[in-house]
Amino acid sequence: MVIVLDPGHGGDNSGLTYNGLTEKYMTRATAQAMKEELEQYNGVTVYITDPDPEKDLSLADRAEYAKSVDADVLISLHYNMSEEHRMFGSEAWIPSKGRAYADMRSLGDVFMDEFREQGLTIRGVKTRLGSGGADYYGIIRESASRELPCILVEHCHADHARDFDYCDTEADWVAFGKTDATAVAKYYHLKSDTLGVDYSDFIKNGYFAPEQAVSPDATGPTAVSLQWIEEKSVSENGICRDVQTFHLQGNEEETSIVYYDYSLDGGATWSDAQPFADGETQMDIEIPNVLPGNHVVARLFNGQFISGKSNTITFQDAPETEEVAPDRDLVSVDTALGLTKDSYENMASYMSTGWIWAVVALLMSALSLISFFKSGKKKRKLTRDEDNIPVITEEKGSPRKQGIFLALTVFLIISAFMPVALLSLSMDETSRQVKQLEKQHEEVLVFNEENEKLRYEQERISKELIMTDAGTVDGEYVAPTEQETVVVYDIAKGFMRVPLVEGAARNTLNMDGFSGSDLTKTYSGGAEIGIDVSKFQGEIDWEKVAASGVKFVIIRIGTRAYGSGELVLDDKFYDNIEGAQAVGIKTGVYFFSTAISEKEAVEEADFVMDTLDGYTLQMPVVFDTELITYADDARNRNMTPNQLTAVTKAFCERIKNAGMTPMIYSNAKRFTTVLHLEELEAYQKWFADYRDKPDYPYAFSMWQFTEHGSVPGISGDVDINLWFTGQ
Repeated sequence: MVIVLDPGHGGDNSGLTYNGLTEKYMTRATAQAMKEELEQYNGVTVYITDPDPEKDLSLADRAEYAKSVDADVLISLHYNMSEEHRMFGSEAWIPSKGRAYADMRSLGDVFMDEFREQGLTIRGVKTRLGSGGADYYGIIRESASRELPCILVEHCHADHARDFDYCDTEADWVAFGKTDATAVAKYYHLKSDTLGVDYSDFIKNGYFAPEQAVSPDATGPTAVSLQWIEEKSVSENGICRDVQTFHLQGNEEETSIVYYDYSLDGGATWSDAQPFADGETQMDIEIPNVLPGNHVVARLFNGQFISGKSNTITFQDAPETEEVAPDRDLVSVDTALGLTKDSYENMASYMSTGWIWAVVALLMSALSLISFFKSGKKKRKLTRDEDNIPVITEEKGSPRKQGIFLALTVFLIISAFMPVALLSLSMDETSRQVKQLEKQHEEVLVFNEENEKLRYEQERISKELIMTDAGTVDGEYVAPTEQETVVVYDIAKGFMRVPLVEGAARNTLNMDGFSGSDLTKTYSGGAEIGIDVSKFQGEIDWEKVAASGVKFVIIRIGTRAYGSGELVLDDKFYDNIEGAQAVGIKTGVYFFSTAISEKEAVEEADFVMDTLDGYTLQMPVVFDTELITYADDARNRNMTPNQLTAVTKAFCERIKNAGMTPMIYSNAKRFTTVLHLEELEAYQKWFADYRDKPDYPYAFSMWQFTEHGSVPGISGDVDINLWFTGQ
């Protein structure tokens, strides 16, 4: 497989330049990382169109380079920026026509899924047309002119805060390259022994090639409706605030809803765009700072940033409220109360000291009183007279000493009780003051609390949101119904998720009933083994083929040349039909068609019937229309599903009206994304799928289960089939 990467911009064309970022350097770092990653997958060759950021290769030269190396796809890599710096998210631009549209839309889906996993907002996979109706982007237009599939990937918006952290360093650009490589590997079902990954079973979306160029979504969301739900409190960074919750919904039939914004003033000013719920058409949103008198309106935007506006929800103006008296000064009261309590506590401390001194003073006064009495008593004294004869004499107490001790006693008694008495009086007064201040504190506290309640109530009334006008919605909201899908496996495209075809008969085969391989392949519900052949099998020994157990053969009767349109008989048709019928093998035929009109399809059917003149068939006449990938000038290369389905029906109806059994040969992709299967229910189906079990969801009568079968009597590979006889 050959993949060409095209890093956008170069030389003087730098692409976006913002906050130190330059796109031409970003895209080349991404392309180089993507190349290195993809080259680790088996069988992959990768080229970069313009690896030098100082050169600017023209878009035509870039596409021509990709064509010159036989690229299977050209992937143009970009980073985005919007004029007003309002947009954010990832998107992909694809061709507007044909198979390139279908294939690149499917690839774009995988890119978007990878970016979604990283947390980016998805703007979608889109087309853009110029004024003349051609693809707008030159790289897509130049690639389309060379029939080269091309997709343009815009990774994110480097100028928006929501995306900046995804692309502000070279490491981010490299990371995007690896992500891109994974998307490509998944889409093309690549395997890497080096990386240890295998995406062979990856399921991608399958799409019909459009009948005409797909125009971009030119209308915004409709029936946009805004409904108030509730008020709630949210906490952000430790700060609690009230927000209003609304339900926002709308219709978007063509693409998807990507963003929303809102206005509190009826649309005069708008909030920043916010990401809408991915893939949804309704969600709950939170709007802060909604006040009485506000006129709340919202908008929804699609990936083209086209908006649709909702109804307006109007809230009443705030009513007049009575004035609340100012709070009383509680601080001064509490300060005075604290000082008074401190004073009382100090007095109490002094009182304990005073009682100690009182006890000491009382003891001292007792001693002084004792001394007073002693100093007043007469004292006897032994003396001698003149004759030296002992004589006892009495002396009166000293009045002076008595006076001193009496004064000291009185002083001590007074000093013992006076401080205690004075402190007691002061403490009584201070205690009274404390009680008075405590009462005043309670009164002020109650007053202020009542004031706070009144103020809160007034504030509540002033902020109460009362809706007075819910407005009207233009149109009716229709909740989308998710389309039912099925997964099919295609020989060339691998697993694909495609819409379920309503009205198409379902496959009722028992998937556990298959066993064996090649000519031993069997089905428990009843089946016959058969082959299909053309001139490419050369000379066939039909007796050996019959002896091997082959019960039927579908023989190519002819083709229409993919270039000239000439009807051509298969060189070995007569040999093959006569040889097979001679040994009793049941025969049918198939015609390889390149018809581009119903008229040509009828012509092909007539060719088949004319050639079969004189032969009797036991098996169907098969219409085989396939995409010719090996020729750029194939005449039916650009046919639409409607055209191919009409051609198929025209052939089958002509065969049916002639009394023969028509059958259509195809694979899963062609049956589900090229032909309108619901219009082909009248005809039998021959299904090609080279796995062990044909778990295809729709009914078929014959299964081509290998193109590399081995059958005695035939040299080389041959297709082998099961014809289900028990249906």
